[in-house]
Amino acid sequence: MKKMKSLIISMLFLMSLLAIVPMIGTVEAASIYYVDPSGTDDASHGTSTGTGAFKTIQYAINDSRVVAGDTINVAAGTYNEQVIINKSLTLQGVGDATIIQPTAITQTYNRKKVSGTESSPTNAIVVATVNVGAPNSVTIKDLKIDSSQVGSWGSGNKNVGILYQGVAGIIDNITFTGDSNTYDVGDCIYASAFEETVAVEIKNCDIGTSFYKNGITCNFAGLTANIHDNTVTGAGPIDTIQNCIQIGFGATGNMTGNVVSNVVYDPDGWVAAGLLVSSSDAIVSGNTITDCQKGIAVQPYDAGSYTVTISNNTISSAGLNGVTWPYNVAGISVAPLNAGATIAVTIENNDLISDGPYCGIEFFGGGGTIDATVTGNEISGWTEAGIGTYPWGDASITVTITGNTFTDNVEEGIATWDCGSSTPPTQTITNNTITGSKWGITSCNAITTVHFNNIYDNTEYGIWNEDATVLDATNNWWGDASGPSDEGPGSGDAVSVNVDYCPWLGAPIEDSKTETVTDDTVDAKDEADTEVELAGSATVTVTKYSDNPGGGFAGDIGKYVDVYVPDTTNVTEIEIRLYYTDAEIVGFNESSLRLLWGEGPDCGAGCTGWNGAEWIQCSNSGVNTTENYIWAIIDDTTTPSLGDLEGTAFAGVGNPNINLFAIYMPLATYHLNQANTLFACISENLPEEVPEDIQAMLEQMQMHMANAASLSNPIYSNGELLKAIKIMEKISEALGCGCVSK
Repeated sequence: MKKMKSLIISMLFLMSLLAIVPMIGTVEAASIYYVDPSGTDDASHGTSTGTGAFKTIQYAINDSRVVAGDTINVAAGTYNEQVIINKSLTLQGVGDATIIQPTAITQTYNRKKVSGTESSPTNAIVVATVNVGAPNSVTIKDLKIDSSQVGSWGSGNKNVGILYQGVAGIIDNITFTGDSNTYDVGDCIYASAFEETVAVEIKNCDIGTSFYKNGITCNFAGLTANIHDNTVTGAGPIDTIQNCIQIGFGATGNMTGNVVSNVVYDPDGWVAAGLLVSSSDAIVSGNTITDCQKGIAVQPYDAGSYTVTISNNTISSAGLNGVTWPYNVAGISVAPLNAGATIAVTIENNDLISDGPYCGIEFFGGGGTIDATVTGNEISGWTEAGIGTYPWGDASITVTITGNTFTDNVEEGIATWDCGSSTPPTQTITNNTITGSKWGITSCNAITTVHFNNIYDNTEYGIWNEDATVLDATNNWWGDASGPSDEGPGSGDAVSVNVDYCPWLGAPIEDSKTETVTDDTVDAKDEADTEVELAGSATVTVTKYSDNPGGGFAGDIGKYVDVYVPDTTNVTEIEIRLYYTDAEIVGFNESSLRLLWGEGPDCGAGCTGWNGAEWIQCSNSGVNTTENYIWAIIDDTTTPSLGDLEGTAFAGVGNPNINLFAIYMPLATYHLNQANTLFACISENLPEEVPEDIQAMLEQMQMHMANAASLSNPIYSNGELLKAIKIMEKISEALGCGCVSK
């Protein structure tokens, strides 16, 4: 009875599930429709390929059966039509063999809308248009747009290949062809927010040279653009301001992995850009940019605050050596063109390798404010400067330049221009390598500080200061331990007047980290195998030397760092921890490890270099053998004291392990030879009848000799041999034979 009841319940449960199935099935799946040149435009076609397809793309879009979410597959062929998409759908071709090639454009749309008013009339070959209040999402992929046959564009002042008018979606793998010099297509792709909130992804497109103004443009607040892996090639030096890709006027987004090249505005006054960010927030990363007048330009035209990150791009301009206006060329250009514009820009880990004009990175005024961080870049071969700052228009420019490598920039590694500006730029230059220029650093009407850099092999000056105000360039490596030359006492790179160069570093630096902390730890283990823990608040620079910055000393474990705390007013204690590995202290007694410290050069009247005699053990130092670091605690009462941390080198020191085996092995061999000599002499002088007391001593001697031979530790063997020798000396004395060890 229980089994029957269970069976009935199971059947009822199954019936209930079956009753639900038709309800789930009422959600209709997206449909696929087809377009083919051999098809027919009527209500009985479109659902199969070939002759069963629609004939034109526009008829397929307009067909009432095609609804939101559907896909229209377009076969190979050439389609002479303007395409207007007003539904959420996917339009997919088969690649370059699917060609939209109209001979006339009959409908005009607008690319901009402000406060409900449409403006900027635009003629487009393909238009994805907005559904007000519920924007459409349109995907267009795998086809070619050919503008070369358009005989009439109709009215309007902007011609576009694909226009996204307040529409979200994807533009993928589109090839554009046409003639950029016939004023046909101004922008191949133009995406506009159109007062909607939409996101557009544009990828894998080949723009070629088929545009007159911009390859890809994404404009206006509300639009988020993800533009990646496209190829855009400009027309070279022409009298039109081309930009390969633009995010502007309130739009936000990313430009990543694109390959852009060959845009130059030939007349003077304006410039063309490979990648342009104008009045927008953006991330520009991983692009390859070749022979563009401005490789990446950040140029706000509108007041406001903007944040831009430029990272991991490769930029070169070797092909622009013959351009008419070479001083308009820059790998990266940051220029607020509105006095009310503020730009926070991070420029990091880019390769700016030119062998061409003019400037690797430029900060250009025009009013406004620039707050820039430049870090980890390779900048080489620019004919004027690796980085140039020009506060024209009294712009407020603050630049932190750290951890970059400047190589063979012809005139200057880092330069400031416009000596007459009423707003001098502020430059903080740390942890860079600057080599191979005529002048490593030039400063003119600027607030410039230069610390912990490698400045060497610059042909005229390491630093040239044109100002009467002294430039703080303490704690730098000038290419020689004797310090800088010219106004300096040494044979390293020259410094001009009004450069404070003392103390200098006694060795090149490998890496450095600067951080401001309060009751916290500066973690510089990656940069310098070091932590600095503060009780209080201060800015700390931790630097790793590539070699000993002073003289040699006993017990050197080969680790050298610098801890620079120029203002310790608000600090009560600092603990320095220098980390080591087991491999780094082989041969040293780990428990003996300590920190040494050393003052730099004598900066008195004689201004001499550091002879290494000032290496002193920190008065409060020890080792943590569990976590593998050597520590020193520094306060106002210790040696060094807090006030000494203005460019202070530290080094690890330890006592070598005593290798007793190595010491006792030759000693045991020596004593073995002594024992053998004595035994041979005694054996020759033994009487026929050996007295019992001598026999007992011989047995004891033989026992110790046997022990010495059986022991692998030379320390113990040596002890047994000494006992045997002592007994044999007593035997010799008892026999009166005069045997002695040699």
